[in-house]
Amino acid sequence: MSFQRFINHLNTNQAKFSLETHSNAYTAQEVAQRTHVHGLNMGKVVVLVCDGCLALCLLPAHFHVDCLSLAEEIGVSEVRLAQENEFIGHFPQCEVGAIPPFNTLWGIPVYMSFAFDIEQDIVFNAGQWSEIVRMPCKEYIRVEEPKIISKGAQPPRLTPPKVARRRGRESLLVH
Repeated sequence: MSFQRFINHLNTNQAKFSLETHSNAYTAQEVAQRTHVHGLNMGKVVVLVCDGCLALCLLPAHFHVDCLSLAEEIGVSEVRLAQENEFIGHFPQCEVGAIPPFNTLWGIPVYMSFAFDIEQDIVFNAGQWSEIVRMPCKEYIRVEEPKIISKGAQPPRLTPPKVARRRGRESLLVH
């Protein structure tokens, strides 16, 4: 069960949300698949070190953090991905990597990708690998007030499509 402090925080802010359970999944894309959520609505939380201080970044499941662009965007000299040993004790009651993105719970900045559709629900881990929170994206922004970023969270780079000829047919190959 999700930890009570998290639930109390959402209830105190009169947030509209639901908690859902699923079989264990260890990546945001696996969770999205098991819970039938589009990748652009499934949020993954990345723990960062920004000028020596921890921060969280909420981005769509298939996006990645561009550390140089994020550093420039938020006005710090260095951003890097945190090593597990740097943050493991900072998020009590959470399984490693299943951290809900809330500044109020952790006392660290939260950055959020602009790529989420604010008219849709957003889904993210609720502190355990088998639980998610589903809430309207606008509601999450109202409760959390994350700093919205545009350059620091990037979709995966796709190579230009290639056309292959096979048995007299043309097909589009994307890889």
